[in-house]
Amino acid sequence: MTRQELLLVILMEESCELAQTTSKAVRFGVNEWHKDNIDTEPNKVRMNKEFNEVLALIEMLDELGLARSPRLIKAKKEKVEKFLLYSEKCGVLSPEQEKG
Repeated sequence: MTRQELLLVILMEESCELAQTTSKAVRFGVNEWHKDNIDTEPNKVRMNKEFNEVLALIEMLDELGLARSPRLIKAKKEKVEKFLLYSEKCGVLSPEQEKG
């Protein structure tokens, strides 16, 4: 396996861990932590750790020329903002929920 392949596998693993932690933050709240679990940190702390682990892999892949494109990042941000406004128009997103 090449370095690139291994970094891509690790990125997949870390992305899954971020998705799981983010799901728990949405389901139970960002400040929640379960006393019966070995995790003694609130979801927002665990989510931040996972987010930064994904960013570390992105930086490593960027060094190989596989990750960032400012043009694509800008386009994605614009698309997300467009659909946030649409969600608000549909009544799903309220200004109070945005600040969470």
